[in-house]
Amino acid sequence: MNIGQYRTASNIFLESYGLQYQRKLNKTQLLAVNLSAYSNWCNWINDAESELIRSNRSYLALSGTFSNSKVLSKKIDMLYGGGIDFRVISYVVDSFMLTSPFVNIYSYDGQQSQLGAHGQVGLSYTPNKWLSLYTQFIATAYLFSNNFGTNWYTQAFDDFTYKKDFKFPSRFDLSLRFGVGINF
Repeated sequence: MNIGQYRTASNIFLESYGLQYQRKLNKTQLLAVNLSAYSNWCNWINDAESELIRSNRSYLALSGTFSNSKVLSKKIDMLYGGGIDFRVISYVVDSFMLTSPFVNIYSYDGQQSQLGAHGQVGLSYTPNKWLSLYTQFIATAYLFSNNFGTNWYTQAFDDFTYKKDFKFPSRFDLSLRFGVGINF
C-alpha cells in the first residue's frame, strides 16, 4: 500500500503488487525471494502556461531476504532479518501545449538500476496448516545507482507535487506490506 504525496483519492494502492517465495531452512531460519512492481501516473493542467503535463513512474524490484523466526504463540510468529535489493526504474514526464498545434514543449524520460540493502520485521498468523496471513515492515536503502537511459530535451521542470523538484526515485523506501501465504 503506497500512501503519501502521490496518492490519489481513487487509487490508494497505486498499482503496487508483489509475489514472494519463502522457504524454511530449519525451525527458526527462512530464506525468501520477492518480486514487486509499482506504477503511478498523473495528468494535470498548468493553467498559467496553458499546458497539459503527464507523468508516469514505475519500477520492478527483486530482493532476497534471510530472516529468523521467533514464536510468539501457537499460531503467531515474528520474523526479522535483512537482505539485498535490485530495482529497475522508469520515469517519464511530458508537457504539451493546450492550444493548437498540440506541441510537446518538453519531455524527460529516464531509466535507472539500483542496488541496495534492507531490513525487515513482520508478523505471520497461521490459522491452519495451509494458510498464513502476514504483514511486513521493510526499510530499504539503495546504495548504488546507474542511469542507463536518460533523455532530457529542453529544460528542468517541476514535479507534479506542484513546485517541488523531481526527486524520483528516492534512495530510501519504507514499505508496509500485507499478504496471504499458501503453505505447501
